[in-house]
Amino acid sequence: MKMKRVWILLLAILLAVPATASIASASGHQHGHSGYLGYFEYSNGEVKGKFVNFQVNSKSGVIENYTVGNTTIFEKISYENNTIGHIRVSGARFFYYGVASPFGWNNTHKMGYMWRVIMVHDNPVGVLHIVTHGQDVIKYHLAQGINATLSNSTVVLSGKVSAYLFISNALPTIQNNTIYIKTRNNATASVIFIDEVNLNIPKKIKNMEIKSLQKHKLGGEMYIGPKGTDFVNYTYGMNAKLTMKEKNHLQIQVSAQGVKGGRIMLINVNRTMLNYNSSMRLIVKFDGKEINKTSMNNLINCSSSQAMYAVYNNNDTVSIAIYIPHFSEHVIDVESEASSSGTSSGGSSASGGTSNAESSNENTKSSEGMPSPMLWGIVAAIIVIIIVAGVAVAKKSKSN
Repeated sequence: MKMKRVWILLLAILLAVPATASIASASGHQHGHSGYLGYFEYSNGEVKGKFVNFQVNSKSGVIENYTVGNTTIFEKISYENNTIGHIRVSGARFFYYGVASPFGWNNTHKMGYMWRVIMVHDNPVGVLHIVTHGQDVIKYHLAQGINATLSNSTVVLSGKVSAYLFISNALPTIQNNTIYIKTRNNATASVIFIDEVNLNIPKKIKNMEIKSLQKHKLGGEMYIGPKGTDFVNYTYGMNAKLTMKEKNHLQIQVSAQGVKGGRIMLINVNRTMLNYNSSMRLIVKFDGKEINKTSMNNLINCSSSQAMYAVYNNNDTVSIAIYIPHFSEHVIDVESEASSSGTSSGGSSASGGTSNAESSNENTKSSEGMPSPMLWGIVAAIIVIIIVAGVAVAKKSKSN
């Protein structure tokens, strides 16, 4: 009877150990960050992230030592007109809301006073987006080793970085290692900083992003992976959120306020999220209707009244660029299903088609979400110890 109890206890322990390992693995999987996602910590003007670090004056919004990776790009970002503001930090996002009046944020919008919004994302490209309404001058003081040249309404940064300032509705000039962005009265200006040197994505996607930002057509970018989701806003007033995540189906809700004209939404999806491989067919729907597939170049130059998309496959990531012709509130569905032809494809092609590079695909396997080899090694060691202990107990019971 005593032996029976011993073996029941050992069996219970054996069953509990793998279960505990799975729970530990799932917990770590849930709270970790993917390669695109960081996390900001904010205290007394110090903003520290996985990719981006800087200091900020919580009242004025003046930024110092803006650093991406190990490279300081801006010694200081200051403004001609003062604002009084407040800061909000949420996960990988930093926000500053400032107004040039004593009447508060909501009343300032109604009364026409100058206001400023600063948005920073803790990701490899160090996105810094400053939106200003009203007349002002934004001053970007370059750090040592950073050079700037002007190309139309884009400032190209070189030297220690390969980065850009994309400027909309404002006049940029460069003088004495400082970039001056002059905004206009009764107008809203946007300045987006991106350091693409740290982003390991295909050149075709990089080029698409740069061209779209230069044309002010890239509305936002979403990263969807097993460990989290993040949305980067490139058009002020545009928002997106993941509303459904199933084995072969993702659903995204997109909305915008005050946005005129079409915008491109770039969605980077870890292919394991769609169970997607070379034998699958990709389906993209806009407001419930399947839309046509086109090339990246066609998408950038698109002015159609119809939604369409382009896709590029790279190792474990599927990049889907969707042209949204107009705004209210829209739903985007991305699905994968078995292809009868055995090759991946999208909807029927629009004019221009897609290149072989864009439609090519690679089978990949992901180990994300699986317990680590070290963890299973520990489990195996525990099992061996338990078995040895069981044998010893059995021998002792027999001798008794």
